[in-house]
Amino acid sequence: MQEYIFLFGDPDTVAERFAVHLGTHIVSKCAHIHKAFVDIERLRWSRIVVGKARRPHRHSFFRDGDEKRTVKVKVDGTAGKDKIQARARAEVNYLMGLKSSGSSFTSFIRDEYRLLKEVDDRIFSTSVDLNYRFAPIRISPPQDENKLDIVIPALDQAEAGSVWDATILDRARTITFEVFAEDESASVQAILYKMSQRIIAENASVQSVTLSPQFLLCQVQKPAGQSPLEGCPAGTIYVSADSSESLYANFTKVQDAVDSLTDDGELAVILIGEGQYFETVNVTRSSPLTILGQLPASYAIVPISTPFANASQPNLVQIFNTVFVENGIDDAATAVLTVAPNGAAALIGAGTTGAPTQGAFGNVDFKMYNVDIQNRASLTFAISQALATDISYANASFYGCGFSSFQDTWYTGKNASTYVVDSVIFGQTDYLFGFGTAWFQNVILAARGCGGGTAAWKGTNSSLTERVLRYGAYIADSQIIRSPDANATLNITDGCYLGRPWNDWAVTVYLNTFMEDIIQPVGWEAFDSARPTIMNTTFYAEYNSTGPGGDTSSRLSIEHLLTAEQAQEFTVDGVFLEHPSWIDYGYLY
Repeated sequence: MQEYIFLFGDPDTVAERFAVHLGTHIVSKCAHIHKAFVDIERLRWSRIVVGKARRPHRHSFFRDGDEKRTVKVKVDGTAGKDKIQARARAEVNYLMGLKSSGSSFTSFIRDEYRLLKEVDDRIFSTSVDLNYRFAPIRISPPQDENKLDIVIPALDQAEAGSVWDATILDRARTITFEVFAEDESASVQAILYKMSQRIIAENASVQSVTLSPQFLLCQVQKPAGQSPLEGCPAGTIYVSADSSESLYANFTKVQDAVDSLTDDGELAVILIGEGQYFETVNVTRSSPLTILGQLPASYAIVPISTPFANASQPNLVQIFNTVFVENGIDDAATAVLTVAPNGAAALIGAGTTGAPTQGAFGNVDFKMYNVDIQNRASLTFAISQALATDISYANASFYGCGFSSFQDTWYTGKNASTYVVDSVIFGQTDYLFGFGTAWFQNVILAARGCGGGTAAWKGTNSSLTERVLRYGAYIADSQIIRSPDANATLNITDGCYLGRPWNDWAVTVYLNTFMEDIIQPVGWEAFDSARPTIMNTTFYAEYNSTGPGGDTSSRLSIEHLLTAEQAQEFTVDGVFLEHPSWIDYGYLY
C-alpha cells in the first residue's frame, strides 16, 4: 500500500471535494489500483492579531480551540474505471457546549438502586463528536487522458447538503449548537436525537448522523418486543446467545459474527447481547471493527461521564475461556481475545526477544466497549500463563472493559499500539506484559495476589533513541488495589512489585497513580536469578504516585522520579509518536 501526505493551504478548499478528486485521480490514472482511501484532518486555526491596530498577521496563526475536522473518502473502481463510486464521511470532534438553564433530569425509572434526585433545571455541559455519512457518489470517468476533468459542480451550484457543498460543515455545526441552546432537553439522548434528525433533514445527501457518546443509544437494552438494534449504526450485526432473541440475532457466537465480515476497508460494528460466551475471539481483519457490549437500560439516564471501571461490578457481556499454558504450547494459544493479522504474528515466544518479527499488520482500528474478557483457567490461583488478550501488529483501544486472569492477563505484542481507558485489569503475576506500546488511562489494576511484577515489558534498543521512550507500558491517572475477589486470607501488604524487566530495554512509567499498601517499598525487582540486576538501559519511572504504596522514598536508585516538567513529556501523542486516529477521544469517563 502506498501512502501520500498532501498539504493544502487554501482556506476555501472543501475537504470532501479535494478527497474525492484526489482519490478519483489515483484510481483513474493507475491501472493496477482499484481502490483509494483518502483521509484529511483539518484543525481550527486563526490569525494572530498584532500591532496597535490589532490587525491579523499575514502568515502567523494560533490553534483556535480543540475542534478537529476529519474527512474520510473511499473511491472504488473495482467494478470498472467507468463505474467509479465514492463513499465519504466527515467528523467534527470536541464540540463543547454549556448552558446554565433549560435542562432537566426527570421521569426516569426508579428502583431501590437508583438514588439520583429528579431536577427540573440544571447546569448542563457536554462534549459532542459529530459524524455524518454521505450517500454513495457516482463519479463520471475523465474524458481527457492527460488531465482529470471529472464533473464536479461549481461551489455556487452545489446542492445544499451534498458532498460538494462548501457550507455543510458550518451548517451541521450550527444546527448542533442551536438545538443544544434552544431545546428544553429532557435528557442527553433526547437532545442528540433531535440534533441528528435536523442535520439529516436539512442536508440532502447526508445519509446518517452519529453524535457522541456515539454508541450509547445502540448499547442500552431495549424493552421487550423492541429491536435491540434501534439506535445502532446501519449494518450493525447483533450477536445473542438468548434463544428468545433469535428474531433479531444474526449469530449466537461472537467469532461467527467476526468471520462473516469482509475485509473491505469499511467500519463494521458488532453488538453483543447480555450473556456469557464460552469461546475465543480471533480478529485477523485489517479493516476497522468496533465490538459493543450491551448496557443495562438504566444507563440511558446515567450521566454520560460516569465511569464504568468498578472492580466489583462486571459488565453484562462476558467472553471467557479456560486454556492455560501446558505441554509446551505458546502463550498466544491461551488468549481469549486475539487481534493480529495471522497466527504467526500472534505468537509470543520465549526469551528476551520473543517470537520472530513478522512483516504483516492487522487491524488498523479495533475498538471494544463494555465487554469483559476473562481467562477462567483458574479462579483461585495462578495455574500458569493464561492470557485474556493478545494484541499484536494492530491498533486497538478498549473502553469500559474488564480483563481477568492470574498470570499474563494483558499482552500488547510486537508492533502493536493499545489504549485502555476506564477499565479494570485483574491479575497476580506479570499481568501487564508486552513488547509494544500500551497506554492505560484511568484503569484499576486489581491484584489478586503478588508474583513477578505488575508489569513485565520488553523493549528494543531503538526505544532509547526517542526523547520520549516509545515501546513500553504507560499507566496514567489510575489505581493499584487489592482485588475484591482476592483470597481473604492472603496477606499481600508490601508484597507486589510495580514491574520487572522482561529484557534489558524494558520501559514502564506510572503517572499520577494511586497505590494501596500492597506495593513493595523498593518498587521494582530484577527478572529472575539468571538476570539478577536491573540494567541502566531499563527505564522505570514514576510521577506523583499517591496512597500508602506511593511512597517513593525507598525506591531503587535506578528508578527515575520525574519532575512535573519531565512528566509532561509523557503523553498519548508523545508515546505513540502521533495523534492516534484510532482512539475515541469523545469517550467520557
